[in-house]
Amino acid sequence: MDNQNPRLHVVIYYQSNSKVKTKLHRKLIAYAKKISDDPYEPYIDISMDNSYLKKVKAALQTLTCDTINTFYVKRPVKDLEQLYLFIKILLSITLQKSFENTPNNTIIDNWMIISIIPSKTSDIYDIKCSLGK
Repeated sequence: MDNQNPRLHVVIYYQSNSKVKTKLHRKLIAYAKKISDDPYEPYIDISMDNSYLKKVKAALQTLTCDTINTFYVKRPVKDLEQLYLFIKILLSITLQKSFENTPNNTIIDNWMIISIIPSKTSDIYDIKCSLGK
């Protein structure tokens, strides 16, 4: 990692079994590595955290970021691939919006926290995403 590149710390809290979480994490790590290998792109750090660590990192986000934008969505998700694509789109939009006007050689740390919680309705998830800058 080039320490001069901006960084996006992504925290994902996903209520699911560990096998599914591990598979999702591996796919997202591969995607992040592909982007981060480009010297002109930000470094992306992705972690799959439990509820406690998510709260700790949300507190860190609050303390270190000037602004935090949050959105909520209820979304049907039928399989892991669909969830992966949804998160990948969120990451792509975030990278474009967060870093497009960043001057060269400026180190910026942004935090993105995504919570994915199954609702009472089958295949519907409550998704919360907060971006701190």
